[in-house]
Amino acid sequence: MSIGWKKTDLRRCARRVLEQRGYRVENMKTPGVLPGARLRAIKGTDVQKIAVRTSFDREVGLTRQPDGRWITMSKVDQVFVVVPASDLPDAAEVFGFTPQILISAFDAALAAWTDNKGKLAPKVPIFIALDTPERGAFDPVMVGLKDNAEWREVVTLSREGSERESTMAFIERVKREYADRNGVDVGNVSVEFRIKA
Repeated sequence: MSIGWKKTDLRRCARRVLEQRGYRVENMKTPGVLPGARLRAIKGTDVQKIAVRTSFDREVGLTRQPDGRWITMSKVDQVFVVVPASDLPDAAEVFGFTPQILISAFDAALAAWTDNKGKLAPKVPIFIALDTPERGAFDPVMVGLKDNAEWREVVTLSREGSERESTMAFIERVKREYADRNGVDVGNVSVEFRIKA
């Protein structure tokens, strides 16, 4: 964490990965959820709902609803976990998970917790580390989550702490924000910039 990142920088990395894969990306308006934490990715007829989780500690935490279901997991198609890269000081790692993989992992972690320590209230988060320690005692159920990711991408960040934004990405972002502010479809927005000589 030597370059002073913020969680907003990490969330932008998730958007960047989607844009590089050819998706048009929109923030989903979800009450109580930070901008960039829920995304809608659109490419032709393919529409994906994505939850973006960030962590500076390289671990993922989930809480449950009162009925025991994991919050957010039933409402999205994919979950992106964005963390500082373990071996590159100016990069983030973006991991892609299916909700089903995370539900299975967190169900196992909750069962292990319950077997060892008793019942846990739904509002109390369960954390699973992405990495497996190289040595020492550890609970294999509570570590090594990255091994279950469907994919991993590395996104390089600038020294200032935000990823470099291409001109095209900037224009697309301005169009999205303008459309959001005015309640119109982003496809109906055009942007023109002029530099006075």
